[in-house]
Amino acid sequence: MSIGERICFFRNKRGLTQEQLGRLIGLPDNSADVRITQYESGSRKPKGDVIKALAEVFGISPFALSISDIDDPLVILHTLFAMEDVYGAWVEKNLSAIALNFDPYNNENAARLFKMLCDWREQFEKRINGIITKE
Repeated sequence: MSIGERICFFRNKRGLTQEQLGRLIGLPDNSADVRITQYESGSRKPKGDVIKALAEVFGISPFALSISDIDDPLVILHTLFAMEDVYGAWVEKNLSAIALNFDPYNNENAARLFKMLCDWREQFEKRINGIITKE
């Protein structure tokens, strides 16, 4: 999913028009909708300050908008190769699934990532048990 597609996804999730979103991030009234259209179509890429403003409006981390193109499995595979190098990641296969593993003792960043993944899993368990919603 490209950054433009992510912007569109979060904008629609918040029930905003392109013009409303443009105004909320401080774009001029006469070009607010055009600029958001350009971002969403990919004809223009938002700069860091715009990404930050969009993230604030959406209530998300700027990283959630600027992730790599995850629609291409080859991009994902090379990202996983890099994660193996940097974080000591490896995959395991059982009868029905592939699991991505991290060695928290590989280095300081691996330990931080491991903690974040544990936190994510904890929230996921709360969601599947009906304690919280995905939103």
